Amino acid sequence: MQPRFDRDGKNWGILPVPHSSHESAYGQIEVPVGVIRNGAGPTILLVAGNHGDEYEGQFVLRRLFRETEPSDVGGRILIVPCANPPAVFASSRTSPLDQGNLNRLFPGERSGGPTAIIANTMTEILLPLADYLVDLHSGGSSLEYLPSTIIQRVRDEKIYAMQQDMARAFAAPLSLVYDALPGLERSLSGTAIYMGVPSIATELGGGGVCTPGTIEIGYRGVRGVLGRLGLLTAQDPRAAGETLFVDTNTDYLRSPDDGFFEPRAELGDDVEEGQIAGLLHRFSDLDEAPRLLRFGSAGRVVCRRAQTRSGRGDCLFHTAKAA
Repeated sequence: MQPRFDRDGKNWGILPVPHSSHESAYGQIEVPVGVIRNGAGPTILLVAGNHGDEYEGQFVLRRLFRETEPSDVGGRILIVPCANPPAVFASSRTSPLDQGNLNRLFPGERSGGPTAIIANTMTEILLPLADYLVDLHSGGSSLEYLPSTIIQRVRDEKIYAMQQDMARAFAAPLSLVYDALPGLERSLSGTAIYMGVPSIATELGGGGVCTPGTIEIGYRGVRGVLGRLGLLTAQDPRAAGETLFVDTNTDYLRSPDDGFFEPRAELGDDVEEGQIAGLLHRFSDLDEAPRLLRFGSAGRVVCRRAQTRSGRGDCLFHTAKAA
């Protein structure tokens, strides 16, 4: 049964995405969507599971759907906790069906592979209903982030101001501010902005694990945004938090070769240009000295590689400065 978007109350259903395979000629991928509606008001679209190995947002949105009653709401909340089911069930960033990265395939295409069709379905059915978007991500299996919101600098001053306001309401420790980068225009949030929908994303930890702290930041953050937009009628009892806006276009330290990375800095550290970032070991010869890697600029460590084994070009650290 498909969700009822026009009905007051709380309901959920599935958006069917056709997928014909050897095992199921008339098969489909089922994307679950929850709807909580109470009268007139704005509509917000909340999404998680865009990447299948990022579970923090999925736990947050499932909890939100369970614990929020229509009487708590003024307007409409659309909840998609598992946007890419094949990737989620495989605990993979990309879909095992076609290796598609959902967050690089928007706005999608009807005649594409299954992941592109999911993107197209969300673009044609869900985004036109939305006045605002929050897309919950984390670092997944390969990266770990300080809990952060993400906003894109855009030319539309009204949308950019609203995105900043939503980030302040989310009140994560950091807000990462991106310029337009290759690939971002094919993301869910990039497509939403193109359609005139103010959008923020998050990075809620990662490293292949979830923690109570990151999940709580996500849950409180989403409720903070809902409250700021007037979608929650009950006041959130938490004290208002603050977020530090940082410019993410500072420095990425990438592995210069294949090897095993031994870090010398922690998430949240403030580092200086030339400071030792870590050692890259090859382990092929017992007497081979590791390669010394240094930070290319000063800043705060907002992201690090979660896996020790690293390939040439892998991001080891990302540093950013106050915006």
